[in-house]
Amino acid sequence: MIVGIPEEEEKGRQGEEERMIEVWPNPCSTVLSVSLTSQQSVGQLDSWQLDKYVMEIYDIFGRKMDNKDTPLSFRGGAGGGVTMDVSSLPPGLYLLVVKEGQAIISSAKILVAR
Repeated sequence: MIVGIPEEEEKGRQGEEERMIEVWPNPCSTVLSVSLTSQQSVGQLDSWQLDKYVMEIYDIFGRKMDNKDTPLSFRGGAGGGVTMDVSSLPPGLYLLVVKEGQAIISSAKILVAR
C-alpha cells in the first residue's frame, strides 16, 4: 500500500502546456508568495485565478492542512500570483499542490520555520 502525496509534477491533459509554481520565501514563517508560470511562455500566466485553480497544503504524513484547526487564507497578489498566510501552520515540511479540477498540475515543497 502506498500512502502520501506524489511529489513530482503531473503533466496536464494532452495538448496543454506544462505549468510550474514558484514559491518564495522558502523557508517561510508567516506569509508565502505563490506564482504559477508556464514553461512555454516567459513570465506568469494571465489565467492565474483563484476560482480556476485550487491550492492545497499537505503535511509530511499526507494530511490536508486546511481544516478548522489550521485555516489558510489566500489573497491575490501583484503580478498574477497569490500570497498565503501560513502563520497558523506549525513549523515543518509541507507539500503545496496546485490542482485544476481533479488534476494535479504542479507541486512544491515548502518549509515553515520560526
